Amino acid sequence: MPKKVDHRSRRTTIAEAAWRTSAHGGIEAVTMRHVAAAAGMSLGQVQHYFTSKDELLAHAYDLLVDRLTTRVTTHENPAGDEEPEPKDTLRHVLVELLPLDHERRVEAHFQLMFLARAAVSPDFAARLRKTHADLHAFIDDHLRRAQRRGMVALQRDPAREARNLLAVLDGLTTHVLVGHHTPFDAEQALDDHLDALFSC
Repeated sequence: MPKKVDHRSRRTTIAEAAWRTSAHGGIEAVTMRHVAAAAGMSLGQVQHYFTSKDELLAHAYDLLVDRLTTRVTTHENPAGDEEPEPKDTLRHVLVELLPLDHERRVEAHFQLMFLARAAVSPDFAARLRKTHADLHAFIDDHLRRAQRRGMVALQRDPAREARNLLAVLDGLTTHVLVGHHTPFDAEQALDDHLDALFSC
């Protein structure tokens, strides 16, 4: 009896190999052949699931976003059953997106490579805009909650502050990846920005 193949697992394995390949060699290294080698598969097997490099990268990006979303939304509240403070929630989400350990560095490298590709790909750019808009809306919502609870000054514009936080996140991520800041320094800089924002 032929062995049943888990196609979803195979696609995930290939996507994860694309993440690792981009982290080790940049966008030039992410070829179908190199990804196949990193996944422990033949080129033909990879091409069975993905007919082009762009199709593979799009799937790898979507999988990464799903995994990050799951990771930040399943965070347990250490204080118990009460709803966590808006600042604590925002900090948890933003810290999860910083490249502070090996796993998150691999993810950040792939996202940076995907960003470079999106500059010349309307489809990739649309995916990035959707992710950015969702994260912006999440931050904006929590800042408005904080304002209602007297934790953030009412004169601050939540939408503008959300844009600023995302810019800080992007800058810190890039600086850690190229070695301008240590992970500790990046986390401290994020905390300084949040402390200034939640200064009421």
